Amino acid sequence: MKVQRVITHYQKDGDEYIGEHQIDISLDQIRQMWEPFDNDPLFYMCYPITEKQSEKMEELFNIKIDLMQFDYFLECYKGV
Repeated sequence: MKVQRVITHYQKDGDEYIGEHQIDISLDQIRQMWEPFDNDPLFYMCYPITEKQSEKMEELFNIKIDLMQFDYFLECYKGV
């Protein structure tokens, strides 16, 4: 099964969906930045992006992450 990973972001006040960036990230890269939740070794669940991950994500994907204004998450969808 192919999985498409995305960085989604939502308005902090009101949780309004703002948008997403499709990214090409390996499981090894994900494992370097997050610890998996119980029973989610392949990181299919939604993972919050914190200061710990934001700098590396900005560097890898050339995007600006503004944690003061938005909440960001690493999410995935079933690819086609």
